[in-house]
This record gives sequence, structure tokens and C-alpha cells, in this order.
Amino acid sequence: MGELNYRPRRVTRALEDKLGVAFDDGRERVGWYEVDGIKRVQFRIPKIHSSWGIGVVADVVRKSRLTKPEFRRLVACPMSRAMYDDILRQRLHQ
Repeated sequence: MGELNYRPRRVTRALEDKLGVAFDDGRERVGWYEVDGIKRVQFRIPKIHSSWGIGVVADVVRKSRLTKPEFRRLVACPMSRAMYDDILRQRLHQ
């Protein structure tokens, strides 16, 4: 399916706007995603706006607990927050 070549702002915007992740404003931005009122997923992203290395993108995908195709759907907008919650609940209880 190829590599994920998203601009950092597009990924950050999907996490912030779609999932409601609130990042702090440090050298490395850290934000939590809550499911059922419990912090479940921690995202760490560098504060670099121009481009990320392959490892950074791979780490964001891994921490999201999504597959690459699922992550593409999250960023491209077909996946809603409710759908992400359902996937996350299934994977957290396995």
C-alpha cells in the first residue's frame, strides 16, 4: 500500500480536530486520547512543521493502534471518532 507521506500539519490536524487530542506546546508535543474518560493513547510528535522522517510517521501509526490503511482513512476523513473508539476498544481488550 506504500508509505504514508502526509504533511505533519495534516496528521496533527486530524488528531486535534477529529479526535480532540490536545497537545502541549513543548519541543516534543505530547497529547493524550481518552476513551470512556480514561487516557488510553499517548501521541508524541516533534514540533517540526516542514517534514517528518519515516520513523516519526511509523511511530504515530503504531501508537494510534491502527493499521496503515486504517490510519489513511483517519487522516483522509472517512473514519469518524466513533469508529476510532470502536476499533480502539476492540484492540485494548484483546
